Amino acid sequence: MSKLLFVSLVFFTTLCYGQECSDVINAIKSREVEQLLERLSKKTPQVGERLFNSCLSDDDLPLCERVTITRIYSNLQLIHKLPISSIEKAKQALDLNKLCKSAEEEVEINLLLGEIYKSQGELETSLQYYLTARWLSENLETSYTTFLIHNNAALLQFQAGNYTEAIGLLRTAHHIFEMHPQLFDTKKKKFTVMDSYNTLALSYRNISEYDFSIKYFKKAHAIAVAIGDEFWQALTHGNIGTVYFKQSRYDSAKYYIQIDAKISRKHKEWASLINSYDILGTIAEYENDNAKAERYYDSIGNLLLAFPTTNYPRYYRKLSEINYRRKDYKRANDYFKIYHNQTDSIGKLEASKNLSLIQQKYDFDKKLAELELIKKDNQLKEKEISVQRGLLFGTISTVLLLFVLIYLVVRRYNQKRRIEKLLQQQIEERTRELTELNLELDTFLYRASHDFRGPLSTIMGLNHLGLMTIKDPDGHEIIKRVGEVARIMDKMLGKIASIHIINREVGSISEIPLFFHFQDIIENLNLSDELNSIQNAVAHDLVIRTDYRLLKIALENILENAVKFRNYGSDLHVNITASLVATNKVLIQISDNGKGIDATFLQNIFQPFYKGEHAQGNGLGLFLVKKCIEKIKGDITIESKVRVGTTVKIWVPHLHSPVEKAQAFQKESYLPLLKRIYQNK
Repeated sequence: MSKLLFVSLVFFTTLCYGQECSDVINAIKSREVEQLLERLSKKTPQVGERLFNSCLSDDDLPLCERVTITRIYSNLQLIHKLPISSIEKAKQALDLNKLCKSAEEEVEINLLLGEIYKSQGELETSLQYYLTARWLSENLETSYTTFLIHNNAALLQFQAGNYTEAIGLLRTAHHIFEMHPQLFDTKKKKFTVMDSYNTLALSYRNISEYDFSIKYFKKAHAIAVAIGDEFWQALTHGNIGTVYFKQSRYDSAKYYIQIDAKISRKHKEWASLINSYDILGTIAEYENDNAKAERYYDSIGNLLLAFPTTNYPRYYRKLSEINYRRKDYKRANDYFKIYHNQTDSIGKLEASKNLSLIQQKYDFDKKLAELELIKKDNQLKEKEISVQRGLLFGTISTVLLLFVLIYLVVRRYNQKRRIEKLLQQQIEERTRELTELNLELDTFLYRASHDFRGPLSTIMGLNHLGLMTIKDPDGHEIIKRVGEVARIMDKMLGKIASIHIINREVGSISEIPLFFHFQDIIENLNLSDELNSIQNAVAHDLVIRTDYRLLKIALENILENAVKFRNYGSDLHVNITASLVATNKVLIQISDNGKGIDATFLQNIFQPFYKGEHAQGNGLGLFLVKKCIEKIKGDITIESKVRVGTTVKIWVPHLHSPVEKAQAFQKESYLPLLKRIYQNK
């Protein structure tokens, strides 16, 4: 009886999955895959696994349908947050499609791989897959898919701070939407377009193109109204109000921000409501209505008391400013301390998040490597099975001979594998120990410098208050000296923290217009009386593709040294030039007429904390320069004569990537834009 029940259960289960497999194929044919995925996402991953394995086990399944089902299976695994399995299935689909040769499937699979790697923070790999999908889709009539490709690639550029590149991709995506609006017929697709318009508006806002920003925020708002999404209506109203606020159009800003505040209160979006009150309070201050401003700030205080998990440091800075105007310096100082402590906590939280992301990326890469090893091991086993099958067709003597040979080869192979595995384990253990030790030292160095800078920031804040309140000349001079020493210490700790940035920099490659890059650094040197003493002779259209942060650290320290070690017997002259010396290399030269460096010191100047005779500073500047240039695969030389001057030559590789072809058409548009931004600065 129990056997009969078991057989009946197996038969019934097989029948059910056979019916569901037919549902999968019908969904593919009727283009209702999204609805299918939505149904399956509500079930456990094991249900989907059994269903798709049942479909794929059918030997009569056509090849191209097998490709599509494997891709959908990969998509379901991504929805269930199983990225390793999702990548494995997607790459299986890509391999199968080499035989099927479906251009549409190749586009969909590359788009899916971009989504998977994006979910794991692998932004560069994700962008490569998006651009491959974009290139493949150019000759296909897949308008909605092409829209998604451009939109997703733009979101990556926006997250990386490449707003000009994001704008170009989003404008192309919106052109597709405007040409084929009938393809965006579902609420989900319309929501995607709305979000895309909002991202485009944010990109324009971040580069101070406010008119364009308002235009696209209003388009996003119109779609939010059309689909009945009240929360997004408030969000776009708040964004429009923020732009009007930046334009000092306070009446318009108040109108939109008040709508945002009303809906945020309705939906209990307290962080959004606090931000709205903050802007309204600031506008009231600008209009000299301090009573109204304080009412808004009191409302923020009440919200923070009611919802203590919400962190808003700006509120305490505002209270500090208000009490300072009232000459209540003690309360002003108390609120400033709270503001400083909260901003410091936010910084620590961000650092913790970054460490968590790094660990997540490491685990993800490790699992991928294990997956590749398993794949290779399976391939080796398949080859061995194939060899064994071939041996069955030989004679008995040949079989025996081959058996002996195979036995010897396998034994030797296994011995070799055991030795290699043992050596590999020892190497990995040593590497892990050294990596952990290096990480601990580097993290200690960064956190120590960061924690020291916290009290220094408080000292400098109190110093600022002291300079404004102490009238006694002697006391004023002492406070001034204390502030100068604190700033010197803060600068040294900043350089120590830069070592952590250099060691942990992932390598975010971007296009850098060198002329404006140098101008920004020169302005930060605070040479108000001698600004013309630094001649920036770099061509306006010279753009280099490398790591922005590392190049900036190197150039800042070189220019700082040129100013610091000047020859006070003559006027300061610093000349900056740059030229393309090869298709993939740029030469940057910085020359000055300063004190110069004695030849006996030149060989040691890149050592940490090394200072020549009578030298000022902390001995970290040129060490940081060398580390940065080495990190971006560049080279540096220094030529110097005492009382004549110094010339620094830097050869920086101009990196190329698959993205350049897609971005080449934007070059003529973003250079004039950068010039306008700098001129308005």
